Amino acid sequence: MSTTDLVELLPVPVPDPVPDLSIVELRDTIEAMNKHNQIEALRIFTTHGVTVNENKYGIHINLSEVSQDILITLNKFVQYIHMQEKTIDEGEKQKDEYKRMLLSSNP
Repeated sequence: MSTTDLVELLPVPVPDPVPDLSIVELRDTIEAMNKHNQIEALRIFTTHGVTVNENKYGIHINLSEVSQDILITLNKFVQYIHMQEKTIDEGEKQKDEYKRMLLSSNP
């Protein structure tokens, strides 16, 4: 199952959702993502037939020419990634708390 499929399966509303982003905010968010997530965002563009320009500096997409439906899908993807990162952070905090409790209980 691809990330695009998972984005379509997101429950509505997403708990603690990221508000819909403007085109500039969406661009900045995608640029700040790790490489894996950037590739998944690119996959969303390519599966919808968006023209992608590539040069030695990277891949460029004119977001002002992208349809509203694709921008909505990208916003859902960003929400999914935000929710995933929040879940991972909470799990890491819980793990650290368990470690701290175990180490403090052992003399």
